[in-house]
Amino acid sequence: MGAPLARLEGYIAFSTLLHRLPNLRLAGGPAHLVWKRNLILRGLTSLPVTF
Repeated sequence: MGAPLARLEGYIAFSTLLHRLPNLRLAGGPAHLVWKRNLILRGLTSLPVTF
């Protein structure tokens, strides 16, 4: 039950964020994204944005 609930919460959070901040953009472009070095959990170390 945890993973589906987390996906739903993430969907709602990001949908609301993008609706309220329509000019949200990546700061520096996709070349500046740094991924975590973990074989089990994948994710970004940070997500710099501008609006």
